[in-house]
Amino acid sequence: MLEAKETLTRLARALMNAVMHERRGRRRAGCALAAVLVVGWALVQAAWLNPTRLLVLEPLSNETVTLAIHAAAAALAVAAMLVGLRRPLALSLSTVVVSLSLLVAGVVVVNRHLYSDAEPGFRQTSEAVAATSPDGRFEVVTTVHRGDGDADFWYEEYHVESRAGLWSRRSDFLAVLHHPLGDGGPRVGSVRFGDGAVELSTSDGRQWTIPFDPDEVQVSEWLSMCDDGGTLCQGPLPVE
Repeated sequence: MLEAKETLTRLARALMNAVMHERRGRRRAGCALAAVLVVGWALVQAAWLNPTRLLVLEPLSNETVTLAIHAAAAALAVAAMLVGLRRPLALSLSTVVVSLSLLVAGVVVVNRHLYSDAEPGFRQTSEAVAATSPDGRFEVVTTVHRGDGDADFWYEEYHVESRAGLWSRRSDFLAVLHHPLGDGGPRVGSVRFGDGAVELSTSDGRQWTIPFDPDEVQVSEWLSMCDDGGTLCQGPLPVE
């Protein structure tokens, strides 16, 4: 009887140790997942803002990608809490991640719902290189965007892009030209890099010089339509 009692006691202790070990393991896993999630979430937000305008990060600005990332972040934060997260700080951070991720995802969904029917949708249909700098470090890229059946115009955008592999950057708009479907209006005829500027000639016979900073890969002005009649204007970039 004594041996049986000792055996049962050892089994009970082993079972208790296993349970405690599992709980500690789950808590550690939850804390680790929460830490990775919070750091990753912060990095995603920084990449989403993309202050250096890296081309490789531009897909993060797409609404569908934004929705998927924040929905996944919310799901991972919930998983971190379900596996046994008990530490107050980690639990609070995970709760914040869930709340903010759901908020961002909700804003994206509401924005789509409010504006999908009110405004025509546009998609990029082509991309071409309009000019390359003499040293080969930069190029002017133009993209054409056409709308759905509700759109009565199409438009083209011009940017300066650096040619630096993964570190390639894109400037703000160099030019944005809207073209009614029935009347194309002024078009960009040629583009060339000058000394500290990008020079454009348009089909109305005018010449434009847009200041360009090669170190920042940035322009300080842009060419755009200043009225519905298709008149071209050069001016400061719009403030976001």
